Amino acid sequence: MYITVRYGDCQKAIFNPNCRIAALLHDIKAKCQCEMDADVDLSDEIGNIKHLRHAMNRYANEVLGERETFVLLKIDVPDVYGELRYVPLLNDEKAITEAFLTRLSNREGDGRGRRMSRAGNRRMSKDLVKLKQIAQVSQVTLDRDSRGRNNSLKAATPTRTRSRSGSRH
Repeated sequence: MYITVRYGDCQKAIFNPNCRIAALLHDIKAKCQCEMDADVDLSDEIGNIKHLRHAMNRYANEVLGERETFVLLKIDVPDVYGELRYVPLLNDEKAITEAFLTRLSNREGDGRGRRMSRAGNRRMSKDLVKLKQIAQVSQVTLDRDSRGRNNSLKAATPTRTRSRSGSRH
């Protein structure tokens, strides 16, 4: 079993995907003359991103098809909206078409539509936690009056009170 990775000026390299994704990406970077600290990923020939960096401990042959051909992508730093930019490292006008680039930028090919990066998800999660904390503090403030007594407006279980005559309501 093998896969073909296209990169550079119409170059191709063959790799064995019977290994963990982390090892495969390391070998791809070395053989395709990428910077070793660069973030890379693969897409199929129509621009469907494989999102390999999200599954570094899985075996590549579980994610990539046998004898498939892929385009090497460099992952750029997230933009101001938390979106990652994928830049093809293949210089081939026949393969890197406008449709290919559009599919990369829209993430149409991954079946998930536009996705947030992990950093964007973390930011959103932190914001949600802050909102929940604010809501809890606000609820505590509403639940207690200035003397610290309960002043709840919640529909909690009704409490029984005694009137002066001693009967229960």
